[in-house]
Amino acid sequence: MTKERIFIHEVGRQGIKKRLLFVGLVLTLGFGIVLYRSYSLQVRPQQKLGRLAEQQYQKKVSNVVDRGSIYDRKGEEMAISVPSYSVGVHPRQVREPAKIAQQLQSQLKLPKRILSGLLNSPQKFVWLKRRLSPNEASILQNPPTDGLRLIKESQRFYPNRELASPLLGAVGYDNQGLSGLELYYDKVLKGTPVQEVAYRDARGEIFDSPKGDSPKGGAPNGVSPRAHLTLTLDQQIQFVTERELQATASRLKAKAGAAVIMDPTNGAILAMASYPSFNPNSYSSYDLSLWKNKAVSELFEPGSTFKTIGAAAALEYGVARLEDRFFCENGSLKIGKNIIHDHNPYGHLSFLEILKVSSNIGIYKVGQKVGRERFYTMIRDFGFGERTGIDFPGEIQGKISPPTTWSDIDMAAISFGQGIGVTGLQITNSFATIASGGLRWRPYLVQKIVDEHGKVLQNTTPQIVKRVLKEETAKNLTEVLKSVVSEEGTGKLALLPGYTIAGKTGTAQKLDPKTRRYSHTKFLSSFVGYLPAEAPRLVIFVAIDEPVGITYGGQVAAPIFKNIALAAVQHFGIPPDQAKAPIVTDSASPSSGKMELLNRSPVEEGSLATIPDLHGLSMREVVTLLGERGIKTEIHGTGFAVNQSLTPGKTVPRGTLCQITFQPNY
Repeated sequence: MTKERIFIHEVGRQGIKKRLLFVGLVLTLGFGIVLYRSYSLQVRPQQKLGRLAEQQYQKKVSNVVDRGSIYDRKGEEMAISVPSYSVGVHPRQVREPAKIAQQLQSQLKLPKRILSGLLNSPQKFVWLKRRLSPNEASILQNPPTDGLRLIKESQRFYPNRELASPLLGAVGYDNQGLSGLELYYDKVLKGTPVQEVAYRDARGEIFDSPKGDSPKGGAPNGVSPRAHLTLTLDQQIQFVTERELQATASRLKAKAGAAVIMDPTNGAILAMASYPSFNPNSYSSYDLSLWKNKAVSELFEPGSTFKTIGAAAALEYGVARLEDRFFCENGSLKIGKNIIHDHNPYGHLSFLEILKVSSNIGIYKVGQKVGRERFYTMIRDFGFGERTGIDFPGEIQGKISPPTTWSDIDMAAISFGQGIGVTGLQITNSFATIASGGLRWRPYLVQKIVDEHGKVLQNTTPQIVKRVLKEETAKNLTEVLKSVVSEEGTGKLALLPGYTIAGKTGTAQKLDPKTRRYSHTKFLSSFVGYLPAEAPRLVIFVAIDEPVGITYGGQVAAPIFKNIALAAVQHFGIPPDQAKAPIVTDSASPSSGKMELLNRSPVEEGSLATIPDLHGLSMREVVTLLGERGIKTEIHGTGFAVNQSLTPGKTVPRGTLCQITFQPNY
């Protein structure tokens, strides 16, 4: 064999070896991949498959608990949660949707067209109707088709309907606070839903769900349980306040009204009312404007109640004394191109008389002695132009321009309460500052927050914001304000026999948004005061917007103040500060539309009254009937009257106490 042949033969053998080696490597690698894949599929399933299985057969369920309740200061229910049912559907599971729509339209009282659209929806699940009536829920206990689901939920219920509704607010279908305290304290009332695992079958239906409404012994880490609110509000005084506000506003065909009652010793709000209001049990039926708490969320020009601030500045800075006299120009004073007027022509008036008769010219001259900078400082010290800090959403800060922008006519207008924007709460708080001896408190609505077991989570501590006036200034100013509520003052209709009252009337012309001029027909009439004047326990503010026929604050708002004050001193047991003065009984007129209730039993003249049959009546109706007869009331529970301590038809002395028990009528 030649050398050439030997070389070629060796090369061929080496090529075969390389190919065999390559094929062996490929086969080994392939076999290894098969082994690894078999191992990964059979011995160590991927997490992805586990996740897919969980998604298909398991579902995380938010175990939503009922919202916490809201109580008044005495523990009476104002907002609670009750069981409710809603109906939804899985459209893909519905057979013969047209037939089912025909059947459901009468049961759910919904148009067939709307039901057909929902039953044919491409979505996996849609709601047909939320918050079913008990009758609707009972009909659907046996669903007429696959895919229809009757779901138990929780519904917010307000046993007193409209009572304090702008203050309490409303709760939406998905358990969320929409307005008022329900919104401000939404996280506290709702808590954090607890998530647990539930199992579902191949059709997506849950067949094993978490048990229990909430974890026992407390919430898991990171979960906040629901809590309950106890308010500073007194339910009975809130009712009387709303009753009187509505009665006057209806009688005078007024546009709106607001009232606030505050404890000047700590800033607690005892009542806060708005007219008109709404029923939060059916909130969607009302215009959003009716949801507004007018005492904190609406600006107005205060008028003559604001004269008190200029008077306070003059006394605090020592530029005027009670006996100082000012010439009031016989009722007319020209300032530049403008003329300001008094409602009566006055000559010389003392400092005290200026507020007593509410002279615009007089208070302007007092303000001139104070000066713009010091007047502005006093305005801000009283809290105007800033939020009070009350625990409520939507509070506005008011409007006051800096003194560097004031012209002479601006100074005059602001001194008698025009050209400045305030809230009812700010006015109330300013008079509470005087009543408390010059201390300004932060107003508050929630007294305490407690958990499910009654443990106090938060107890509100009254907070002093600042000292605004010296005690001597506040005392002198009280003397001035007492003269307003006298037989010679503009607030004489607020007089309450047995009690000295310090207060101020207000009649503010409203600015016409079209002409940008003050209207001669539209007014905001108000009165604010405190009692007993020497040791104040209550501050009461009342405002009626655009009354027709009667416009002066002393004629419109002062009588409302008197009726509320009368009910409050009786309810809280505030003794008269004049031992020999006669003590009057509640003779306030009932709200319009309630007169027919008086026919349930005769009203006796003189010192005796006949007890009516109260069974089945609402709290509002009961208090109206007994108040007309001069019978004191003690209320237990909420809802409708089921028991009364005094027998119907019995004749008793006026002033006798009647205890009434109420129960909800779901």
